[in-house]
Amino acid sequence: MKIKIVIMIMFFLVALLGGIGGTSYYYVQSNQAMNQQVFNHLENVAQSRANHIETELKMEKEVVQSLALIGGVEKLLLAYANNSTYPGQKLNVETRLQKTVDSIEQIIHINLANKFGTIIAGTNPAILGDDKSTDPIFTKLKDGKIAISDVRFHPENENLILIVASPVKIDGRIVGFVFMRIDAQKSLFPILFDKTGLGETGETYLINKENYAISPLLFVEEAPLKWKVDSINSRNCLNMLGNPLDGEIEHLGHEPVEIYLDYRGQRVVGAHYPLPEMNWCLLAEINEEEILGRQRHLFQRVSLIIIIALVLIITLVGFFIGKFLDKRVVLKKGNKNL
Repeated sequence: MKIKIVIMIMFFLVALLGGIGGTSYYYVQSNQAMNQQVFNHLENVAQSRANHIETELKMEKEVVQSLALIGGVEKLLLAYANNSTYPGQKLNVETRLQKTVDSIEQIIHINLANKFGTIIAGTNPAILGDDKSTDPIFTKLKDGKIAISDVRFHPENENLILIVASPVKIDGRIVGFVFMRIDAQKSLFPILFDKTGLGETGETYLINKENYAISPLLFVEEAPLKWKVDSINSRNCLNMLGNPLDGEIEHLGHEPVEIYLDYRGQRVVGAHYPLPEMNWCLLAEINEEEILGRQRHLFQRVSLIIIIALVLIITLVGFFIGKFLDKRVVLKKGNKNL
């Protein structure tokens, strides 16, 4: 076999193996860097949305607290506490409450309850006299602080709502409560529906401590309070809230999770952010194929081109070196024959 052929084969194999090894290493490093960028971006999105929701809830708490400090509300509740009523005062209070409802879009109704939990006034006459003492939020109010309920269905039209309530105190003594019914679809969900930085398949949504979605999901209809979200992302976030589940995954700080299967069983990239006060988790997710697939396909094509070009160039170099060596061998043989 000619030296030229041997050298060409050697150079070809070296170029092929070296090209595959080099581009594979570069692919792994680039893929890790790209994954980290996506994780960081999603973590920032999750934190931003969570902070926005906390700000919205804080504003609603301030509204209900201001209502609890209205002098007319205190007088009306004190009158009921003394087994007397003031119809004129009740009308004035309800007018003030209705103005608040009309001025803030996400508020549905505002009602007053006496210290026993019975509704005595408000913007929803249909529930006057109703006993709210068994409502879970009533228990939270007994410590004298403002309370917010979990997301729930509206009893009339099954819209998703939450209740923000505050005790009304006179000389440090609780005389009643203000209950503010909030439309979650107007207060919380617009924050989650913002698609900025999330592409076509990206979404942010909330889950409660029982792992149920409490906001709409992009790929499941009528999911709130019906669809359970069980993924590495959700488990890690709930662990941070002190609600570990079976099969919990170790989680360090706020570092985002790796690629995993979401509530549909699809591969996604995701991050999370806990809302401890509410025992909620905000999850941000996007399909792996959308965010990483195109870049990987592009890199694979570029890598193939690099390998082919490298193999051709080095093989040609080997060809010319081998050809040169073959000529030297022929010349030496010719000199020996002279």
